Amino acid sequence: MKLAVIGHNISYSLSPKIHHYWISHYGLPGSYEIIDQHPVDFAALLAHYEGGNVTTPYKEKIIPYLHQLTPVAQAIGAVNTFFESKGQLIGDNTDYLAIKEVIQDFPNRQKAMIFGGGGAAKAALFALKELNVTAFMCSRLPRQELEVSWQDRHHHLQEVNILINATPLGLNNQGCPVEFLPSHPCLVIDMVYQPVRTPLINLAKQGGHFICDGLEILIRQARHSFKRWWNIMPNLDEIREHLK
Repeated sequence: MKLAVIGHNISYSLSPKIHHYWISHYGLPGSYEIIDQHPVDFAALLAHYEGGNVTTPYKEKIIPYLHQLTPVAQAIGAVNTFFESKGQLIGDNTDYLAIKEVIQDFPNRQKAMIFGGGGAAKAALFALKELNVTAFMCSRLPRQELEVSWQDRHHHLQEVNILINATPLGLNNQGCPVEFLPSHPCLVIDMVYQPVRTPLINLAKQGGHFICDGLEILIRQARHSFKRWWNIMPNLDEIREHLK
């Protein structure tokens, strides 16, 4: 099976390392590569792959080129995984599963703020809704559906106890979505993993908050993607050890 991750400015991606390990571990006839392009001719590209992942900035842009979406991907409006079924390419979303797994283990979940307005943010919002957690998005880009403007984000921090960074802020240690965090204990999730200890994660550690870094989100969504392609659910502890 020929697989790939499609994105732009993603040379740092650990997805090939994760999936090559699992493909080898389970003795499967497959490959996984990086497609780092802008723009992408999806119609031509998808003809050469039986499945793959989609990352920034294409989680929404790929949708018209797929034959159909799973109900979850349809509801979210973003795709991070696609797989072949009966000769058709199906778009799915495993980002939300990764986020949901982390949040459901946080016992005091009440209200959440999501930084971002793109595909990753939409997946986070869907996960929170499934867990009956009140949530709102806050993006640097003006969007009508956002409840909180980027300029006002700090004024609402004391209202929430879950914060999710679904923006590129923090990539290569460049930027942070907030200047400070709430004074009460929070779960802080950063979907950026290059570096693993982003400015936001460091800020959360200093404040004694519960944290989930982007590497944990990456391997959890990758695990569910792998299940879509191979019908095998890999072990999380083994890949955590491999990536150390």
